Amino acid sequence: DMLAPLRNVKTFLDQHADTRDGVINTGTRNDLLEAIADLEVYGNQQAAGSGASKNATKITEARRRALLHDHMSVVSRIGRAKLPDTPELATLRMPRGRPSDAKLAAAAYEMANSAEANTPVFVKAGLPEDFVAQLKSAANAMIGARQTRSMSLVSRTTATKGLRSKLSAGRKIVHVLDAMVQTALKGDPA
Repeated sequence: DMLAPLRNVKTFLDQHADTRDGVINTGTRNDLLEAIADLEVYGNQQAAGSGASKNATKITEARRRALLHDHMSVVSRIGRAKLPDTPELATLRMPRGRPSDAKLAAAAYEMANSAEANTPVFVKAGLPEDFVAQLKSAANAMIGARQTRSMSLVSRTTATKGLRSKLSAGRKIVHVLDAMVQTALKGDPA
C-alpha cells in the first residue's frame, strides 16, 4: 500500500500531538493530510477505472459474440442459401479472421444495408421484419461497450498519473516533517 508510509507519519504526529505542538499544528502537516486525502481519491478512481475497464471488456466480448453469432451468421447463411447468384452475396459473407471491433461493426453495417434490399427474402426465411435494425443495433451496442472501455482506461490512466504526482509530493512533505520532528526532538533522549 503506497499510502502506508504517509499514514504512518500521520499516526506518529497524532500520537505525539500533546508534546510536539510546534510540529503538529503546521501547514506542512495540513499538506500531509491533503496529500493523503488526494491519494485516497486517486486510488479509488484508479480502482474504479480498472474495474469498469474489465467489465466493459467482458461486455464488449459478449456483444461481439452476439453480433457475430446471433445476427451476422444468420443473415450470411440465409444469403448464401437464398441469394446465391446475386451481387449482394459478397457483402453478406462473414468477415474473415478476427477483425477489430470497428471493422466488424463496419462489416455488420455493410451486411445490413445489403440485406435490406432483399428484406422479403430474409423475412420469409424466418427473420423478424426489423432484423436489419436489430443487426445495426447489435453493432452499435458492441461499439458503445468498446467506447466505455476506452473511457475507463483513460480514467484509470489519469488517476495513475495523479497518484504518482501526489505520492511524490507526499514524500517531499514527509521529508520536511522529518526534519521538523528531528529538530523538535533534539533535546529529548526518549
